[in-house]
Amino acid sequence: NHRSSYSRVADAKFGMTAALSQHSVPQLFVELDIFCRTSPLPLIQHEITTNPKVDLWHLGHGDMNFYPNIGMYFVKPSEPVTTFFKSLLQILSYSREDPSYIT
Repeated sequence: NHRSSYSRVADAKFGMTAALSQHSVPQLFVELDIFCRTSPLPLIQHEITTNPKVDLWHLGHGDMNFYPNIGMYFVKPSEPVTTFFKSLLQILSYSREDPSYIT
C-alpha cells in the first residue's frame, strides 16, 4: 500500500541520514528521479566555503522554491543535523495513520 511504502522510504531516508551524521559522514542524497545536467559538487563546495555554519542544503520543490524538496540534499554532519533528522522521524511516526500523511 502507498502509505506503508511512503513511510518505509521516509523512515529509511531520514534514519540513514541521522545515523550517518551521528558518525560524522557528510552526505549528498539524491533520489533516482533527480537528473543533474552537471555535477552538483562544485556548487556544494562553493556553499560549504561561503556558508561554513550551514549544515543542510536542499533544493526547492518545483515552482515553490520555499518548500524543501527532500529528493536531493547535502548534509554536513553535526549534532543539530542528527537531531533534526531524528525529529523528522518522530514527527512522521505520529502521522502514519493519518490519511493526510500521503502527499
